[in-house]
Amino acid sequence: MVSTRQDNYDTIIIGAGMGGLSCGAWLAHKGMKVLVVEQNLQPGGFCSSYKRNGFNFTPAASVLTGCTKKDSVFLRLTQQLGIEKEIEFIPIEHCYHVHLPDFDYYIHSGGEEARQKFIEQIITLFPHETKGIHAFFDKLEKFYQQADYATFLGTKPMDLARVLLKCPTLVKNMGKTIGPFVDDYVKDPKLKTVLTMNSTCAFLPPSRASLMGIVMLLIEGLISNATVKGGSQAIAEAFARSVRDSGGEVLLGCLVDKILVEDGKAYGVRVVNSPLAISKGTVSASEKGEEILGTHIVSNVAARQTFHNLIDADKVDRKFLTGLDKLEPTGPFCALFLGLDMDLKKMGFTPALHVHSSTYDIKEHFNNLEAKMVGEQGPDPCFRFHLAPLSDPTSAPEGKSAFMMHYIPAPSRGWDDPEREKKLVDLMIKRAEKVIPGLSQHIVYQEFWSPLTVDKYSLSGQDASMGWAITPEQIGPKRLAQETPIKNLVLSGHWTRPALGVLSVVISGLQAARMILESEGIEEPLADLGIKRGLMSK
Repeated sequence: MVSTRQDNYDTIIIGAGMGGLSCGAWLAHKGMKVLVVEQNLQPGGFCSSYKRNGFNFTPAASVLTGCTKKDSVFLRLTQQLGIEKEIEFIPIEHCYHVHLPDFDYYIHSGGEEARQKFIEQIITLFPHETKGIHAFFDKLEKFYQQADYATFLGTKPMDLARVLLKCPTLVKNMGKTIGPFVDDYVKDPKLKTVLTMNSTCAFLPPSRASLMGIVMLLIEGLISNATVKGGSQAIAEAFARSVRDSGGEVLLGCLVDKILVEDGKAYGVRVVNSPLAISKGTVSASEKGEEILGTHIVSNVAARQTFHNLIDADKVDRKFLTGLDKLEPTGPFCALFLGLDMDLKKMGFTPALHVHSSTYDIKEHFNNLEAKMVGEQGPDPCFRFHLAPLSDPTSAPEGKSAFMMHYIPAPSRGWDDPEREKKLVDLMIKRAEKVIPGLSQHIVYQEFWSPLTVDKYSLSGQDASMGWAITPEQIGPKRLAQETPIKNLVLSGHWTRPALGVLSVVISGLQAARMILESEGIEEPLADLGIKRGLMSK
């Protein structure tokens, strides 16, 4: 066990994902004594990269959406923390390259010009739907502007009144999914596929994916997308350094196995050496945990783990737990990392997130997952190539490429069968080779992550990945609240408001920090970021 330097902290944060790191960095910046505890050997959560034999693989956040938008809260935060120069964003011209059965298209990046290019591209493919396409994007833009206005508003009566007054389009459409919404504007089935394809990024079919969530992916994506030099790990490391430079601590390889609660109030945590640290052989299993006291506790880990595993059952309201168990997590995924001795960028592959769909019926990708993944008959499952890091010269040795392939979604069970896993990996390579001829002859490094592997690093559960699914019932103010039934315990990250994605969890971290600072009598604790009374200045 790594001993901490202090016996008592103002705030203890469980989990060094970007929600926990942004919360910890801002609290430390404001003078609080902060401890961040992370079971992995590196910070970042899903905003992480893993170096293997000279290759740098970013399993999830290979493309950062909304973070580089002019005057964004992310840029304001890094400037206030003094870490903006430590994060080198690499702009990408295309966020997505989508491959459909008989045509492909790009989702561009870079502001208003990129949006117009995307719209013109779609109109060229579907000229008979010109009027509907313009009307669709006009409505989405209005929806996006109102959602942006409401970003930092809460659920207090005054905040709700402002939303009702200023965001009528948002309120009217908040309960809708993207599929039926698109039906109101266009009729061509293939065009509907184009306009709803981003629902696969939310691991949901268009009939279930929140319109609000897809608007943020689609419109925000057209405004700003980038990859990061050194992978997304560079972001996490910069925030962790900020915590330390402001006098806080980031404890890695340590697992919080209990939140200490008495009389309905959280007052500390118990920490042990994590299984990941033990497996590396650098530490041994803890005979007993170390109890660390804190005035405020922030849980940035899975909500199910927080309330079912970290807190004694008799200390959590049963009604709350029943409601929690009814919520739906984002489904699991599996990933294949390949180090290739071939230069994919020079071969003409666009640095982007490549989505391959064998059908125009997106909902089919969510049926019979097992049969599609391990069977060679019938259509291929939906798969993605994470090739945005091709823009980053540090992602692989010269003349080589770090290649990542995802199946989304993936089954949650059956991953303890090594023969099944081998068959799946061989088939993934075979399918990738249809797109990249000769790929199998150029593999110099190979690693497969099943949902079990993802769970080992994230502790999200074998049936889950990035927080709650973004259905209309689980996004924005309808998502699990950051306030909890336990006094002095708040949530941050993608298991709480507002949604999933790096920018969303950074916002949740700042909201958690705001709640804590306000409870200590500090007025407008986000004012230095231009955020007052729940509104961000332009």
